[in-house]
Amino acid sequence: MTKKILGVLITLALLAGFVAIPFIQASQAELVIVGGAGEIGDEVEVSVSISNNPGIAGMVINLDFDSTYLKPVAGSVTAGAVLSAGEVVGNINEPGADMDDFDFILAVLYNADDATDDGVLFTVKFEILAAAEDDDADLSITFGDVEIINEDLEAVTLDTVNGEITLLEPEETPTPIPTETPTESPKAAYFGDLNEDGFVDMDDLIFILDTTNFVSDFDIDDVLALLDSEIFNQLPIITD
Repeated sequence: MTKKILGVLITLALLAGFVAIPFIQASQAELVIVGGAGEIGDEVEVSVSISNNPGIAGMVINLDFDSTYLKPVAGSVTAGAVLSAGEVVGNINEPGADMDDFDFILAVLYNADDATDDGVLFTVKFEILAAAEDDDADLSITFGDVEIINEDLEAVTLDTVNGEITLLEPEETPTPIPTETPTESPKAAYFGDLNEDGFVDMDDLIFILDTTNFVSDFDIDDVLALLDSEIFNQLPIITD
């Protein structure tokens, strides 16, 4: 049965518009292109889904897009959950195919029996090449020819809803705000504040005893000794 369905699908693809076979109109059934979003250079996955599925055994679907702005990703046509028991063949899945040559996706889907679930039929990925000339953020993907049959080899017609890929603006890296280093307020100058810590205390005495020069030789005898510290303690404290 699968080979028979595939044979009919190939015939439909080659003779679309010239072959008359019985058909049924599926009320409120839809094929929908569900797009994605990304920046230039991103790969975005697009899915084709079905709702109110009347039962399908095979499909030939064309998806049209502008190759100026989008390029398909090689080998990315993949069957969805609805066709878990079937197969999907895509023109961009052929080995050695040059993706720059394509401006449409051809997908042939076939199942041994009617698939009746709603959901994703297949997915395909696109690389975003550029923004549209009119700065429209949406890059359209539209249905071309669609041929569908059920397991009784009857043609099924569905409504179609086109989709789009939304082009996102690159995120701007915020400019770091420089952090100001707090400056210390100048300390009041004290006569005798030898270590310049704002106080005249024992630390200045230690500073006297540890100093190896003669700046603190208050009695001018060329020797640093306790007598110098006694003279230091008798010095008046003067502030600004």
